[in-house]
Parts: sequence; structure tokens; C-alpha cells
Amino acid sequence: MGGIRVRWSAVAKVALIAVAALLVLRSLPVLLQPPEPPPPAADVGLPKVAVEAAPQTIAKRRPPRMPRGRRPTAPDGRGRLNLKIGSGPKPHPRKQVERSARKTPAPMPVPVPPPAPEPPPAPPPTPVPVPTAEPPPPPDDGSAEFAPH
Repeated sequence: MGGIRVRWSAVAKVALIAVAALLVLRSLPVLLQPPEPPPPAADVGLPKVAVEAAPQTIAKRRPPRMPRGRRPTAPDGRGRLNLKIGSGPKPHPRKQVERSARKTPAPMPVPVPPPAPEPPPAPPPTPVPVPTAEPPPPPDDGSAEFAPH
């Protein structure tokens, strides 16, 4: 019988590695969670404000209703008001002021002549040429024969 030979020490190592891997996978979420933050100090937060009594409500006044059949009259009692009847929105009082301000053209500003141009700057002085040194004489050892020309 030449069956398969089982090396129990190798099987134990594989089982040990499998158990260790399972333990790591089970504890991984716990290891990845951030630690609990420290509790805040007792005096942290908004300052305490004394609560007043319930706020008083202000009743809105409605304009008196006109009886049916009567038309509004001018304040002095003479005839009808000059009312413009239309379905469009009523102009806002501030916008009327802006419109009236737009209707009056602004005075034309007097053109100011441009300032006289500045004269161009004087050219920089020409630099004096620096005398250059004479090149050294060629060497006599024969190396000039192979030098680039």
C-alpha cells in the first residue's frame, strides 16, 4: 500500500495560519474604528441666556372696508381719486424715485485734456570696451596638430 503520506506538522501549520487569518478578519472592523473622543469640558457651548416671557404679538390693522356701491373719493371729498386701473403690478415707491432720477440726464462732464507726455529717457551711456588679453601661443609639443580647427 503506497498511499498518500500525511505530514501532520505541515497540516498543523496550515490550520494555525487559517485560524490566525480568521481572527484577524474578525477583529479588523474593531481595529479600524476611531477611538471615542474625550468628553467636552463642562463650560463649552453657548452662553446661557435668560428666557423672557412669550413675545407679544402685534395685531395688524386692516384698512376699513368700503361698502359696496361706494367709490373711493379724494381726501378733500371732491369726486373720484385719480386711480389707474390695470392688471399689472403696482410700481414700488423707491423704483419711482429711481425712474425719476434716470429721467433727468446727468450733466456731461467736461473733458480733461490728457497730461503732456514725458520726454523719453536718455539712452544709457555706451560701455567702454575692455581690452582683451592676447591668446597664449600654441604649445610646441605637437598637440596642436590634433586640436579642432
